[in-house]
Amino acid sequence: MEPAVLFLMHLYYYAVMGALQALRRNVLRSALTCLGIVIAVAAVIAIVEIGNGATTTMQRSIASMGAAIMWIFPGTVYANSA
Repeated sequence: MEPAVLFLMHLYYYAVMGALQALRRNVLRSALTCLGIVIAVAAVIAIVEIGNGATTTMQRSIASMGAAIMWIFPGTVYANSA
């Protein structure tokens, strides 16, 4: 192998070993970090699913009214506040 490739392999090896050593020294911190990531991912999934459920519920509600009940026009409505 070329010396540059060997150097990068050694550099990578020492980086991984240093990271594993830091994880072993700080077990509680590592566990709490993992727990925080799991909770955050679960919260994002829950919020997305709640939004999808609300969208489906609204679409079903509007569809049950019938096609000729609701008219939606684009544009701005001006109200006279005087």
